[in-house]
Amino acid sequence: MFVDFFIKRPIFASVYAIAILLIGLIFSTLQTALGSQYLNDFNLQQRNYRVYIQADRQFRSNPKDIGKLYVRSQKNQIISLSNLVKVTSTVGAQTINHYNLFRSIEINGAAALGSSSGDAFFESA
Repeated sequence: MFVDFFIKRPIFASVYAIAILLIGLIFSTLQTALGSQYLNDFNLQQRNYRVYIQADRQFRSNPKDIGKLYVRSQKNQIISLSNLVKVTSTVGAQTINHYNLFRSIEINGAAALGSSSGDAFFESA
């Protein structure tokens, strides 16, 4: 069986962040800067255009760039995300296969010389 792995960087909010900030504000900031967020529409020459905001690639290409983002606390203070979140590297599966909404795996195999595939299947079960 072949399994592909990739590096995943989960982000965990500290207890301080939950006490002082709304956790939704942290995730909204991360979504806007690292992903994108719909802002509004505008008209130009009788055509409608959607406006999405996102940080430029050079400001979101490194996990350390998260520390350069800031959020406003409930007390109206500006706080760096480097004080609130911790970025760690972990390893996980690249994709998770599903069949009928259940997690599944793909099994690859071959029968030995002189055996049929049906014999090999029933031997393994």
